[in-house]
Formats: sequence, structure tokens, C-alpha cells
Amino acid sequence: HGSTDGHDFRCPDKSADKDGDGIVTTAEGLPTYGDINISLTTKGDTSKDSGLAVDRMPVADKNGKLTYSRTITVSQDVA
Repeated sequence: HGSTDGHDFRCPDKSADKDGDGIVTTAEGLPTYGDINISLTTKGDTSKDSGLAVDRMPVADKNGKLTYSRTITVSQDVA
């Protein structure tokens, strides 16, 4: 997530929970953390279209440790 035009994005706090259900949804958090620029998938597409492709995202082991290594070519705007 982030910005290619200089905006300062960050993780949303609880004030982003607009419907008061105790959960900050993707839609509620978007203004705070910005749009997806690349998707850190383990295989296949890495564009923002794969931002919610959780079936292709890395998964931590039983100790919560996650290792991810992949070379991704990105546009100059993202770089």
C-alpha cells in the first residue's frame, strides 16, 4: 500500500471503523493506508488486482514466522 504521488499513508486506527462494528474493513481503511501498488503473492499476478488473493499470499508457520522471497518487476512509478 502507499502512494506514488507523495501522500503519507499509515495503518488505520479505530476511528476508521465508520459503522462501529469493531472491525476496520478494507473499504474503511483504504483512505488511511492508500491503494495497493503491488501484491506480494507467492506466484502469478502481482498487480493491485491480486491484492486480496489470499490463496496466493505467503503463510506463517505455527510459530508465526514467515519467509518470503520473490523478484518482482514494477513500474517506475512504484519503484
